[in-house]
Amino acid sequence: MHYSKDYFTLLAEKGRMIDYKSSDHLLFIIRPFTSMVRTKFEQCFNPERTMKKRKKLSGKPLMKERLKFRIMLEKGYTEICAQWMVERLEQLIEHMLHGHAAIAYKKQNGEFRLAMGTLIYYERTFGKTMSIENIKGAIVYWDVDAQGWRSLQVENFLEWRPIV
Repeated sequence: MHYSKDYFTLLAEKGRMIDYKSSDHLLFIIRPFTSMVRTKFEQCFNPERTMKKRKKLSGKPLMKERLKFRIMLEKGYTEICAQWMVERLEQLIEHMLHGHAAIAYKKQNGEFRLAMGTLIYYERTFGKTMSIENIKGAIVYWDVDAQGWRSLQVENFLEWRPIV
C-alpha cells in the first residue's frame, strides 16, 4: 500500500507520530498503529466479536473502556493517561451529585474554561439519575455562575477540585 506525502504530513500535524526522513520507516509505524486502533475499536464497540477468550464487559466497566478509547483516539493520549482521565471523571460525577466542584476544561473552540458546577438538580430536571453509564460523549452539569445547564466533551476535560 502506498501513502502520499500529504498523508504523512497530516499525521505529523495531528501529533499522532513524528515525521521521519524515510517513508519506509513511517510505513512500518503506521501499520501496527492502525491494527492496534482497529483491535481496540472492536473490543470497545463490538465486544462479542473479540472477547471470546476473556470475560465479556458490561455496564460500568464497558462504558469506562469506551470513554478511555474515545479519549485515546481523539487526543492521542496514552492508555494510562486516558485511564486516569476516566477515573477522575467518575470521581467528579460522584462528587457533583451531592456537592459543587470547580471544573477545568477546554471548550470546543479551544478556549480554557474554569466553571463551578453541580449535578444536585439533575434528577429533578431530567427525571433520571446521573452515572458514568449514561455518558455518551459529553457530561452535562449545572453551571452555578451562569445559572444554566452546560456540557463538556469528555476528551476536553482537564481536572477538577471539590468546592466546600
